[in-house]
Amino acid sequence: MGEISYEWVKVKDIWLNPAKPGEPIRPGYNRHVDMKQVAKRNAEWDPAKIGVVVLSRRGNGKLFCVCGQHRVTREMVYGDPEDEWLCQIHDGLTYAEESAIWRAHDVQVNQIKGVEKFYMACNAKSSDEVETLKIVRACGLTIRKGTAPTYISASTVAVELYKNGTLADALDMLNATWGCTGTYKGSEVYNATLLRAMNLLVKCGVDHDRFVTRLRSIDPRNISQSGSRDWSAAKRLASTMLEFYNKHLSETSSAWVDLSFARGASIKPSRRRPNGPGTQNGLSKTQARRNGA
Repeated sequence: MGEISYEWVKVKDIWLNPAKPGEPIRPGYNRHVDMKQVAKRNAEWDPAKIGVVVLSRRGNGKLFCVCGQHRVTREMVYGDPEDEWLCQIHDGLTYAEESAIWRAHDVQVNQIKGVEKFYMACNAKSSDEVETLKIVRACGLTIRKGTAPTYISASTVAVELYKNGTLADALDMLNATWGCTGTYKGSEVYNATLLRAMNLLVKCGVDHDRFVTRLRSIDPRNISQSGSRDWSAAKRLASTMLEFYNKHLSETSSAWVDLSFARGASIKPSRRRPNGPGTQNGLSKTQARRNGA
């Protein structure tokens, strides 16, 4: 990833590459400069602990800060911009390579999580996050902190669903039922627990139209969680939603859906019966046939 050298650089000659606060797609991979953090650094400043600032020398010859923008800002505001620091300088980096270096450094040092980490991965051209964002945008939504009806802040869970192959279907059903085109418009529709519950339901093979019809009149904030206490909150929520979905159906109906139908899910059936007439291993004949028993 380019050539690396160590050179003495005046602080005033370092260009910052900050993100603009509040923008979902950041033009810079760095976060915005937090002046409170800069002031805190100044109060605790120890020149012996400056460390090595990482710079990228771009094609125009300017030195852009990759790692260390708060240290640089502190020196510009409270210190001496004429000071020279020994910096690690990378030549010939692409923008994505700069982002990858910053991402690895910041995740390790500052434990960056959530939405910021998601966009760092996007800027570093990480395929999972980039493809997740494409699906989210195609559904009329965006990955962003906040409470607007089209915001998804559970970015890590969104990537989980993408890897499971359920993200597009889950968001489509949520949108039509409660989301931006449904009856309840609020960012709570896309919280982590509900997204994970939808992941299970998509794996179970629930019918889109029936799900929307049966659930859209119910406020998602008021759905209780049923099922075994050993299950996760998402599994219990999925179990409750299936009770509404299966209402007025018999277990022998071809439309009946059970949590045990989830592909690759090690989940006990939400309605399991003792072995007896018309059952096989505790499942109805229809359930047993679907499960290949």
